[in-house]
Amino acid sequence: MGNEPEKKDDASQSVVADDRSTMLITLRDQYRLRWEKQRELIKSSMPLTEAGTKIAVRTARSFLLPLHGIDMIPVGKGGQQVPYVNAEGIRFKLWLDPRGYKSSDCDIIHWPTKDEPWVVVKGKVEFADGSVYHNFGAVDCQPGPGVSHALLKSTTKAYRRAGISAVGVALPVAEEYYDYADEQRQLGKPVDAIDVEYREAQQRSIIEPKNLAELLAWIEQVGHTTDEAVQIAGEYAAMAQDILATVKKLKGAWNVT
Repeated sequence: MGNEPEKKDDASQSVVADDRSTMLITLRDQYRLRWEKQRELIKSSMPLTEAGTKIAVRTARSFLLPLHGIDMIPVGKGGQQVPYVNAEGIRFKLWLDPRGYKSSDCDIIHWPTKDEPWVVVKGKVEFADGSVYHNFGAVDCQPGPGVSHALLKSTTKAYRRAGISAVGVALPVAEEYYDYADEQRQLGKPVDAIDVEYREAQQRSIIEPKNLAELLAWIEQVGHTTDEAVQIAGEYAAMAQDILATVKKLKGAWNVT
């Protein structure tokens, strides 16, 4: 009797492991498709060329994302298509996370009032190892279609942003861009200005890449020149050397063998 909970935990872990294995097989199969078939899985408002498809696939491989987890969004006057991760990609990363995705939840922390006509929702993501991540979604009810729509939209934002906080992909998020663009268009801003402002904000606040593949994908998608890419890579290398030197000093001070 006393061993039953332990058996249940083992079974749960086995199911999670099987799910992750299946998801990794799905990724492998998608990455092996011909580019014409890959193009059908990638979301884009404009027809994708072979070159554009390869950029999307390379980005997906770098971040272990499914192809349907990538949106190719035209940016600027030239309409260059740039890879963004979408909400499906974030959900996939949650399920793939080795910490074991447990649950997502939301709480309404501010109902609209006459003086403060907006809804604020707090999203939460929890993993089996006990780690918890929070983030927020807020939507103004005025002007707009009303409280119910604002509640739905702010809840969606909160879920999505909590997921982003939990798994951290060093790419701009498609739905965040769409929301921002809609808000700015309502203010009368031209599309080109919206694109530039959003991308500059993303470059300032984007989660840092965790490995070389993510760094190269990030450099490519934000549109850096070759010289800028070399400078950025050099800064990362210098930072790594500083960390290594500090660890060696600490090791000597602690007499760790």
